[in-house]
Amino acid sequence: MQRPITLPLTVLSALCVLLAAGCVRYRTQVARVEFSAAALPTSPSGPLAFEDAVRLLVARNPELKATRAAVAAVNTQPGPQPLVASGQVMDGRLGETMLRTDVLALFGLGPRRAEIALARALRDERIRRHHERARELVADLAEAYAVEQVLRDLPAPEVAIDIASFEKAGLASRSVLAAAQSVAAESAAEAEVTAARLTDTRREVARLIGASPQAHVVPHGTDAGWPTVAEADRTRLVMARGDLQRLLATWRVADKNYRFQIARQYPNLMLGLGGNVNLSIPMQLIQLELPLDAPAKARAAEHGRRVAFHELEAGILGALHDAESARLEIRAADARLRAATERRKASLALFAARRAQLETDPAALENVVLVAGRVVDAARQHREAAVAAARARVRAARAAGWPTPATLGGGA
Repeated sequence: MQRPITLPLTVLSALCVLLAAGCVRYRTQVARVEFSAAALPTSPSGPLAFEDAVRLLVARNPELKATRAAVAAVNTQPGPQPLVASGQVMDGRLGETMLRTDVLALFGLGPRRAEIALARALRDERIRRHHERARELVADLAEAYAVEQVLRDLPAPEVAIDIASFEKAGLASRSVLAAAQSVAAESAAEAEVTAARLTDTRREVARLIGASPQAHVVPHGTDAGWPTVAEADRTRLVMARGDLQRLLATWRVADKNYRFQIARQYPNLMLGLGGNVNLSIPMQLIQLELPLDAPAKARAAEHGRRVAFHELEAGILGALHDAESARLEIRAADARLRAATERRKASLALFAARRAQLETDPAALENVVLVAGRVVDAARQHREAAVAAARARVRAARAAGWPTPATLGGGA
């Protein structure tokens, strides 16, 4: 006669204590809008090189902090099935006791290996997403630097006219006086708009590096031809874009999920050990779990992988066309800038000639005012064209795969 295996209650208690010792404790975190706003730094202040701004962006930008935390939030070692302990108490006495778990998962067999591969692929996809967002933000930073340089170097329109002396002498009509006042107002407005755009661009730099709007940042260290738009081996550069790398990682996640769902179709082998168990009934010790929904989930996962594959195809096609379109946009923006620059030069030369004529011919005042209006209008068009050209250059470099991981100091 076989004697049943007994498992004392003290063993169960000790096992529960051991498992509880490895549990993670809750850590308090206080989140309040006021505290978060007050914690924003006002530094740095003063001149800031682009390379230093990139380092600050990678380290302090809240969006990148969130994407880094998302990487750590993936459990890359999903455990086996829970260890189930059970017991029956009758008339104050502990009767049948049982410990049960999935034996295949306990030894890393069955679907667990595929589940671990899926978790690691998901972690890699989140790393790629973090790199993609970092490169997007650095490109935004570069655009702000390029625009800031353009606005900082723009000369103010010089259309000063001594209209008061003509008014006192009675040599200016009301219409000419009104036109002169309008030109003066437009000139002042253009200078104010340029100053406001310049301040707002510097504020955008502060936002990207994780500083408060009160931080006084002055970008420096870039030139008019920066960043360089690479022409050689364009396809290779496009394939290195952060968004395409992320789409490729997303396909790998879908592929690993498909493999995991395929592995889930196999039954789980549950083994139980305990005391007071009737050994003549094998199903008390060995149980099979049949995942009846697994085939349907596997078919759905296959379609999900196909979706990710076609999204990668669409991303590659779009990236190639983006790079070519951005290159053509540079040509158009540079052409507009050249035309606006020549128009501004011509208007200034014409204004100087008319103002010289005014010294000997008071009747030329009306022409001087009209040409002054052209000078202000040309200055506005030149500003808009210069800003558009700067943005087009950065966006073309961005479409061709810039910034590279090396620009981010190894890839954020």
